[in-house]
Amino acid sequence: MNHHSTPEPQTLSFNVINAESGKGVSNAKFDLYQNSEKVGTAQSGADGKVAFNNIQAGAYQLVQSAYPRNLQGLSIHYNVSVDNRGSVKLGGESVHSMRVLNFPRRRV
Repeated sequence: MNHHSTPEPQTLSFNVINAESGKGVSNAKFDLYQNSEKVGTAQSGADGKVAFNNIQAGAYQLVQSAYPRNLQGLSIHYNVSVDNRGSVKLGGESVHSMRVLNFPRRRV
């Protein structure tokens, strides 16, 4: 049996941060797509942490699909890749700790 042919599942984790307060944002919902097919959904916890567990190394599109009340995002689509060692690249750049910013909505 060859154990080298099947890569270990990885975890894609990141934090959702309120851009003004610097605090974690809870209840932000994200969908993860690979080749236009949804492969997972996750929501941030009270500390703002989001994790997609048991994903294979590869290229993904991360989409913020729901915002907590009174918050909005700058960008809702992120091109993310994960390698066999769990290293994450965002838009081709390696990131040690990925952060997604949400901003308070402004009343006009």
